[in-house]
Amino acid sequence: MEHYDQKIGIITIHDITPFRDYLSKTIEAIKQLENVGVNYNLAIVPNYRKESIITHDNFMVNISKYLKNDKPNIALHGLYHEYRNCIEDFHTLTTAETRDEIATGLSIFKQVALPRPKVFIPPAWHVSLSTLEALQQTEFEIVESMDNLYLIQNEVIIATQQVLNWDISGSAQENKRMIKENQLVYDKIMRGFKPNILRLALHPPHDPPEALDQQLEIIRGLGEVAGYTFKTYDELIQTYD
Repeated sequence: MEHYDQKIGIITIHDITPFRDYLSKTIEAIKQLENVGVNYNLAIVPNYRKESIITHDNFMVNISKYLKNDKPNIALHGLYHEYRNCIEDFHTLTTAETRDEIATGLSIFKQVALPRPKVFIPPAWHVSLSTLEALQQTEFEIVESMDNLYLIQNEVIIATQQVLNWDISGSAQENKRMIKENQLVYDKIMRGFKPNILRLALHPPHDPPEALDQQLEIIRGLGEVAGYTFKTYDELIQTYD
C-alpha cells in the first residue's frame, strides 16, 4: 500500500495555553513554522492547572489568525494538563470519567469558537482501554500514546519508531540535555535510519531556549534531504483510509 512507502513527519506544538508567557513563546514557534512552510498541529489545553482557562480575550485574539482552514489541526491536550504539580493522567480514569473530562474540554473550546478537534493527546502520553473507549464514544479519530498512534474509528494502530521530544522534565534548564540527544537521533536519521512515521513534539514553554533553532534545522533537513513529508493529522487519516 502507498503509505508504507511514505516518510511522514508529524509536528505538534504542545502545552498551548494563555498561562503566564506560554502563549507568546508558542506564537513565536508558530511563526517560525509558518516561515518554513510545513504543516503542523496545535495541542491546546482548555484550562491549564485549573487556573488558566482559555477565553476570547486572553487566547483567541492572539492565536485565531493562525487557525486558517483547519490547518494547523487542533488537538485536545487533556483538560488541565497538570494540577497541584501532578500531570493529568487519563489512563488512570474510568471510561465515564474520561468522557466527562473530555466533554468539559470540548465545552470550553466551543465557547471560544475553536474547531471541534478530532485528535486527543493525553498530557503524559499514556493510554488505557478506558481512554480508547471514551474517545471512540465521543467520536475522536486519533489519540497519541508514547509509542503509537491509534486511528480509533478505523481501528488501526500505527507504531511510531521515533519521537523527537525536547521536554522530559518541565524545566527548560533540565531539558538542555535533550539538545544533544535529539541531535544524535537526527544524525542517525540522516545516515539512513528512516522510520516511516516520525513525530516531533515541540513544547515552547519548557524547551531550552536554543531548541527552536535546532528544531527548525531538523525540520528543514528532514524535508529537504531525508524526504519526509509533514502532514496534519487530517492528512494522516486520509493516508490510512
